[in-house]
Amino acid sequence: MSNRFPARGGRDASTAGAQRTAKSFTASSVIARSACRFEYVERPPGLSRYQFETACLLQARLKPPFVETGHLVIQDRHGAAIWWWDQAALGAPSAVGRTQPRRVLPESVGQHLPDGWYHLRLEDGFEARHIERGMVIGSAWRRQSFGQSDWQAFVRGEGGALVGPCVPPSIMDATSLPVMARIGGGRVLLRAVSWKERAALAAALLAVVLGGWWHGAAHRQLEAASSARAEADRLDKLIASYDLFVAARKERARLLAAQTAAGSGTAGIRFAAVLRMAAARQLQVIELKLDNSELAVTLRTDASVNGLRALAGELEALPHFSQVTARNGARAGEMQLDAKVVSS
Repeated sequence: MSNRFPARGGRDASTAGAQRTAKSFTASSVIARSACRFEYVERPPGLSRYQFETACLLQARLKPPFVETGHLVIQDRHGAAIWWWDQAALGAPSAVGRTQPRRVLPESVGQHLPDGWYHLRLEDGFEARHIERGMVIGSAWRRQSFGQSDWQAFVRGEGGALVGPCVPPSIMDATSLPVMARIGGGRVLLRAVSWKERAALAAALLAVVLGGWWHGAAHRQLEAASSARAEADRLDKLIASYDLFVAARKERARLLAAQTAAGSGTAGIRFAAVLRMAAARQLQVIELKLDNSELAVTLRTDASVNGLRALAGELEALPHFSQVTARNGARAGEMQLDAKVVSS
């Protein structure tokens, strides 16, 4: 359940810190719910903890809803809550934020309430919130209070059945509730850790303890430096994997667009043959637009004018296209072929 009405607003928390684990996570800034988006993901049966953590971190990083997006993943054994926020809503960093990474906590997470369903009045709107195991697993924000239809849309499950109260609860004024700088339930997920890595970390910890016992502080520092280098290498590989994932996704989207444009009829099959001829003449297709009346294809010619003329002739020879014309593209080294589509 996500917030469809993002606005701006953030404020500093009363305490600051930079811990890496669970409830010891301490925020330096608390951001208003109106500047956040939210999604809760249940852990599928049969999916390992490492696979689920990796999937949640990928979704948090690769699905940004704002131009400058911050994110936080809070997880327990049942699922994960993914929070995004507009970094612009935080404003300029404070004097502390210039020297330390700013740790942000959404307002909904910092207000610790018992488990249940809530209809809350905030400073800049209203929130429907569902809490289980001390953790926010459902959240939606509106500028106005939730009517019955809005509330039922919030409590409706995947199968369409209502999983919560059918009428909105009485509005609770949350503007006076204290906002803590620590999370109430679950743990903050900073990176996925496999069982092999857990075993390696346990072995490294044991080695550090024994090394410190037998060899003193110098040996402990050596082990810590080695661990830091290994962690840096692992992060480099992880970032490379993200880049490869993004490139593959863009390539898949491009192929799906080309397939949709070509269609499944005779015209699409014959035009696909012309595209193969364009590739044989080393004419790279940059953009393709095809509807019931017009065709527009942008090509990178690289001064291959003869190849462009030959391709235009092939298009004109097909019974599905007529009035093929060529013109300069929007960028240097590009040409555009336009044609009328003849309905069969």
